[in-house]
Amino acid sequence: MKICEAGIYPQTKWACGSNLCYIGIEVDPRTGRVIVMSAIDNLIKGQAGQAIQCMNIMMGWDETLGLPKLGFYP
Repeated sequence: MKICEAGIYPQTKWACGSNLCYIGIEVDPRTGRVIVMSAIDNLIKGQAGQAIQCMNIMMGWDETLGLPKLGFYP
């Protein structure tokens, strides 16, 4: 998971081909509500990637073993 700096909003191309989740946070001054935006690669961070991550945790291995650490976007 990567938290974006203030004023930076996550883009899907950043997450493409990776197991990362990019999160952007903004406050709406009119309503006082917090707006949270996220971007993931649905194939890697979706159910298949989550299954691998959960198996790694259950076996006591590194959580990211067998999952891509870098995306396709430079």
